Amino acid sequence: MDVMLAKNIGFCSGVKRIIHLVEALAKSGKDVYYYGSLIHNSVELARLNSLGIREFNNNVEPRENTIVVTRAHGTSKKELEMLRKRFEVLDGTCPKVLKIHQMVDKAIEEGYRVFVYGNERHAEVLALKKNYGEKVRIVSGVDALKGLMLNEKEKFLLISQTTMMKEDFEGVASTLKSRSSHLKVYNTICEETLKRQAEAVEIAKKADIVLVIGGKNSSNTNTLVKIAQRYNAHVFHIEDERELFPEMFMNANTVGVLSGTSTPIYLVKRVIEKVKSKEVSEVGEQKDDINRTSVEKEITMEYVVQTMDGSFPELKKGVVVEGVVKKIGENGIFVDFGYKTEGFIPQNELLEKKEDYEIGKRLKILILSVGKESEEQFVRVSEKRVRLNEIWKEVEKAFKTEDKYVEGMVVKRIKGGYSVLIDKYLPAFLPTSHKGTSKSKNLHKGKEMKFKLLEVNRRKRSVVVSRKLYLEEEEKREKEQFFANLKEGDVIVGKVKNKTAFGAFVDIGPVDGLLHVSEISWDDRKNDLSAIKKGEKIKVVVKAFDPETERVSLSIKRLTPDPWESVDERYSIGAIVEGKVTKIVPFGALVSLEEGVEGLLRTSEIFWGRANKKKIKSVLQPGMTVKVEILSVNKKEKKIALSLKRVKGDPWENILNKYEVGKAYDGTVTAVLPYGALVELEDGVEGLVHISEMSWKHITDPSKVVKKGERVSVKVLGINKENKRMFLSLKRLTEDPWKKIVQSVKPGAVLECKVVKVIDTGCFVSVGEEVEGFIYVSQLSPEGAKNANEIVKEGDILKAKVRRLEYDPEKDIRKMNLSVVDYLKDKENEDYAQFLGKKDTNITLADRLKLKEEK
Repeated sequence: MDVMLAKNIGFCSGVKRIIHLVEALAKSGKDVYYYGSLIHNSVELARLNSLGIREFNNNVEPRENTIVVTRAHGTSKKELEMLRKRFEVLDGTCPKVLKIHQMVDKAIEEGYRVFVYGNERHAEVLALKKNYGEKVRIVSGVDALKGLMLNEKEKFLLISQTTMMKEDFEGVASTLKSRSSHLKVYNTICEETLKRQAEAVEIAKKADIVLVIGGKNSSNTNTLVKIAQRYNAHVFHIEDERELFPEMFMNANTVGVLSGTSTPIYLVKRVIEKVKSKEVSEVGEQKDDINRTSVEKEITMEYVVQTMDGSFPELKKGVVVEGVVKKIGENGIFVDFGYKTEGFIPQNELLEKKEDYEIGKRLKILILSVGKESEEQFVRVSEKRVRLNEIWKEVEKAFKTEDKYVEGMVVKRIKGGYSVLIDKYLPAFLPTSHKGTSKSKNLHKGKEMKFKLLEVNRRKRSVVVSRKLYLEEEEKREKEQFFANLKEGDVIVGKVKNKTAFGAFVDIGPVDGLLHVSEISWDDRKNDLSAIKKGEKIKVVVKAFDPETERVSLSIKRLTPDPWESVDERYSIGAIVEGKVTKIVPFGALVSLEEGVEGLLRTSEIFWGRANKKKIKSVLQPGMTVKVEILSVNKKEKKIALSLKRVKGDPWENILNKYEVGKAYDGTVTAVLPYGALVELEDGVEGLVHISEMSWKHITDPSKVVKKGERVSVKVLGINKENKRMFLSLKRLTEDPWKKIVQSVKPGAVLECKVVKVIDTGCFVSVGEEVEGFIYVSQLSPEGAKNANEIVKEGDILKAKVRRLEYDPEKDIRKMNLSVVDYLKDKENEDYAQFLGKKDTNITLADRLKLKEEK
């Protein structure tokens, strides 16, 4: 028996390094413990244990010569720190695995999200998960990416567990690339692993059977098994020579031998020695003569009748003849096929139960043997083998076709897979890796299903089938046919599989379609998933699709026409329509005219006058029904401008009927200006209270009289309808205080007054309630001054003489000028007169000179 031995066998460099390391430490007298499974090979671990190299546990006490070596697959930073606090620790992480950790460190620092293709329970992957937590996502295969939507703005990195299958990794990479344009891919599968995987393909194609040597929990060994099973139906995963048994090598001429990276060379040698032993090689030389029997000639009953000469012709094994059922026996049936004696078909050579046969039924039978019983000849024949021969031909023919499909039935679960009967009678082998279901789910026994032929070897009685490849190709065909017949606008019924924040995935046959949340309703306010339940069937329309990425965009709202398509037919400029307020926005309000059609009611079209957000909410509330006028319709941009104020009408149209000059009305101060204040009497009707009409006394700051938002009473002074202006007054609602003043005060009168404001040219003084006069700077002091601020300040009390008093209410003239200087002159003259003993205050120049001499 020939042995095809892989070139790459024994430990990989990473495993070899750590094994040599622990052996050297043990020889140096160290008490060596390994943390976690050092390598995935129970035989080698047993050998290391015999050298005193043991697995670490929590009962190990720290001693001077104790050292802990971490596994080649890597250990988390937290675990390393914990160990280093109590023990001397040597990090045994494979340099290639360490490089992956450094790569992930850098990627996360640069803002990448990391995908790791691997087994989430493998030590390598566990260490990454413990170190980086949610920053890395473990992907077990292409199926794990179904329904995954990636953010186009994010960056992604894809790496692999070092022991994974290259083809599967490329499949994951291809799927992720189709969903993100910001994906970096690094093939971190170990080079030595890739070489062994390539050899597995080559050897599995050439060898009759394949032996893969390695630990049952070794990831790279299991990967080699899966690869070999794709090309060979007779693949056996063994840990050592003790798992070999002769029956494995039946009809085998060539044995292929592969080993995992954790398998020592001495185990490989022991397996090869067992394969070449006499016990195994003799079994391999055995053949199945019955199965190899060829049907040389098919003889019909008519042929036999025509050639009979009264003697029994020579019968040959392997000849097919036609017979008729003559009798149902205890253990089978008897058939007449034109010879002197009948043929006998035992139950195990019948296609059906003997009770199901009727006398006279015609059968095709194969002659198996000729013998004698009670001096009469009898012929042993088979119905089943004729049918098997036909099935073999059909299977061999199917194997030569492009599809290579056959129908069969799962009979039972056997080691490494399932036993399948093709067309009820031809046994075939279905490997577990090709069952086409999840690992935990078994196939139903007794159920007819289709398979793809992987291997057909009549000489070896070997038929290997795959349910997985059939399903994959069938799915591919279904998808191709689905997309070939699919058209935009097609209406289909699908089942909601799951919901996300951005939409729902709907099962529409061979693919899932995405119903984006924006495609639920033409009315944006109803675009949420609350009304859609997982598992329910919904009617959708195909919005768009891409056969290459297998993406289908679905829509519910497009089941009905876009209301904006004919919006200009339903809404014309100037028309008054009814709508419902849906939302108050900073610049106005949104009004729904119908489902999917919303118009904008700008603030300027709500009020005729000034408006703000607070004011809008005081007159409009969401849910309120309003009548509005259409101002414009933009079908292309889907915009409609509305007006509320135009429905109400311009209040200035009949302003003269509502307001009379000389009458008082209440209003609200809408603005305080440097020259007065604006007061709104109603929406759109606003008037100006000039600063001069705010108070009878002089003011320079209107904000000291009124405040914005304050309610005030005003008197209408004038109305200009054409220019939409109204003149108002605050002060004229009170009695004119000047009227009283002019009755009691005349020019020449001396008044006590209070300085209320000082300017460069003089000062304003209060001479009574709401009445102010003015004193020029030249009249403030006899000494004279250029600036009134040098002489007086606000609050000073002065006595001054009225020099001028003007009052003409018809012309709106109210003026009073006073003089401190005149007052002082008069006072001085009074003093002189009193000194001179005069009764009047007319002092002459002679009087003054006389007074000066006396002094």
